[in-house]
Amino acid sequence: MIEKWNEGLEKDSIKSLKCVFRAFRAAVDKLSPEEDESENKKQKKEKSNYLVETNSMYNTLMKMCLKHTGRILDKNLTSAKQKKFTSTHLPSSHRLWSSVKGALKQYLHDIIQLLRVHSDVSVLTILLRHCQVLCPYYACFPKISKMLLKRLIRMWCSGDEHVRVLAFLCIRSLSFLAPKLYEFIVKKLYLGFVRNSKYVNLKTKPTITFMKNSLVEMFSYNESAAYKHGFLYIRQLAITLRNAITVKKKDSYQSVYNWQYISALQLWSQVVCDIEGDVMKPLVYPVVQLNIGVIELIPAARYYPLRFHCIESLNYLSRKADVYIPTAAFVLQALESKEFLRKPISSEKPPDFAGVIKLSKSQLRSKAFQDCTIDLALESLLEHYAVFSSSIAFPELIFPICHRLKRLIKTCKVFKLCKDMKMLVDKIQAHADIMTKSRDQVSFSPKDVEQVRKWEEEKKQSKNGISEFLTTWRNMKKVSESNHQQQHEEEMEIPEKKDKDEDNKKRKQTEKDTSETKTKKKKKSKPEKQHKFDENENDIVEDYKFSDDDDE
Repeated sequence: MIEKWNEGLEKDSIKSLKCVFRAFRAAVDKLSPEEDESENKKQKKEKSNYLVETNSMYNTLMKMCLKHTGRILDKNLTSAKQKKFTSTHLPSSHRLWSSVKGALKQYLHDIIQLLRVHSDVSVLTILLRHCQVLCPYYACFPKISKMLLKRLIRMWCSGDEHVRVLAFLCIRSLSFLAPKLYEFIVKKLYLGFVRNSKYVNLKTKPTITFMKNSLVEMFSYNESAAYKHGFLYIRQLAITLRNAITVKKKDSYQSVYNWQYISALQLWSQVVCDIEGDVMKPLVYPVVQLNIGVIELIPAARYYPLRFHCIESLNYLSRKADVYIPTAAFVLQALESKEFLRKPISSEKPPDFAGVIKLSKSQLRSKAFQDCTIDLALESLLEHYAVFSSSIAFPELIFPICHRLKRLIKTCKVFKLCKDMKMLVDKIQAHADIMTKSRDQVSFSPKDVEQVRKWEEEKKQSKNGISEFLTTWRNMKKVSESNHQQQHEEEMEIPEKKDKDEDNKKRKQTEKDTSETKTKKKKKSKPEKQHKFDENENDIVEDYKFSDDDDE
C-alpha cells in the first residue's frame, strides 16, 4: 500500500495524497489518544480506516508528508499566471480547492497537534519549516490559523533559539497572507512578551532583546495599527505610573518598579523611534515623560540600575527621533547625592546593572558600586553629548553641566569620580572650542534654519573627538567584561582538595559557634526577625496587570 502511495505521490496525485493524510491522521491519533472534551464537542471527527501500529510506519508516513505535501499542493492549486500566493490570491480561489479542502483541513489540525506533543528541538525545527510551507493553506482557514498562531507565539516566547526564529518567520508570513489577523497577532505577541519578561538576567536578556526586535519589525508593517496599539498600551503604562505617584504605597511602587513595566517601556521607546514616518511621532513625548516619571518616582541610590536603564532609553530616543532630552541632569543627580558619595565600608561585588533593577543595602556601601555607577555615568554622558556633538549650539549646551561637574570635582573626595569627570570636561570643552572656531567663520545668522541644518549635516559626516572616544571606551569595556567572565569561570573550577579542607574548617567553626551560643544563650527578639523578613519582601515583584480579557 505504501509503495502504491509513493508511486502516486511521485506523479503528483491528489488522491494518493488524501490517502496519506488519512493514514497520517491515524498515526497522530495514536500518538495523542487523549483529547479534550471541548474539542470533541466542537469538532465531530470521523474515525480513520487505517491503523499505525509501529514507530517505523509513523516515521515513513511523516517523511512522505513532509517531502511531498508542499510540492503537490503548490503544483495542483496554483495557476499559470500567479505561481506565488498572496493575500488576494490564496489556494481557496482555485477550482480544485473543494476536492482537497476536507482532507487538508484535518492535516493542518494534525500538524498543530504534533507541535503540541513534540518537545525535541530537531523535530520542532522540521515541523516549523513545514508549517512555513503550509502558511498559504493555513491562511484559508481563519480558525485553524488562530490555533496555529497561539502555539507559535508560545514557542516564540520560550524555547530554543532556532525554534523561536522559525516560529517568528511563520508568524510573519501568516500576517502577510492573512491581513485580517494582523491585530490579533500583534496583540498576542505583545502580551506574550510582557508575560515572559518578568525575570530578566544575563541568561534571559538575549531572548528578550530578540522579542523586542521582532515586535518592532511587526509594528513597522502597519503604522496605523502600530499607533493604535501604541497609544493604548502607553496610556496603560501612564495610568499605572500616575497611580504610583498619587497613592504612594508599596504595592503601587512595585507595579512600576518591576521588569515587566520597564521592558514594556523600553519596547515602546524603541518602537516609537525605529518606525519611519510621521505616524508615530506624537507618541515620542508621552514615552519621554514616562521615562522621566519612572526616574523621579523614587530617586534613591538603591534604584540607580533602573535610573540608568531609563537614561539609556532616553539617549536612544534623542538619537533616533532627533529630539533634545536633558538626560545629563539625571546623571548628575545620581553623582551629586550624599547617599552615593558616602565612604564605602564593604567590599561586596554588586551584580551587573544590565540584569538588575535595584540593589541591596550592603551593596550600596561597597566600592564596586561606586565604580560601576561612575562608569555608567561617564558612558551615558558621552553618549548624550555624542548625539549633539554636531549641533551648532553645542558650546551653550555644555555650559551648565560643565559648571556643575567642576563644582563636583572640587567638593568630591572620590578619586575615580574626580579623575573621570575631569577627563570628560576636558574632552567636551575641547570639542566646544573647535565648534566655536568653525562657527565664527560662518556668514549666516540663527534665523536661517535651512543653512544651519546643512552646516550640522556636514559636521555629522565628519568625525569628532567625542564619538571616537565613546567607541574606544565601549571597546575597552567589552574587553574588560570578557576578561571578568574568564576570571569568574576560573574561580568556579576549584580542586577537590581545597573543597575538603574548606569543609573541615567550616565544620570546626560551626562546632565553635554552637558551643558559644549554648554558653551565652542569647535569643533574638521577634521584631528584628520581622524586620529582616520585610527587607526580603521588598524584592518580591507582582505580575503586571493587563487590560486584556482574552486567554491564550
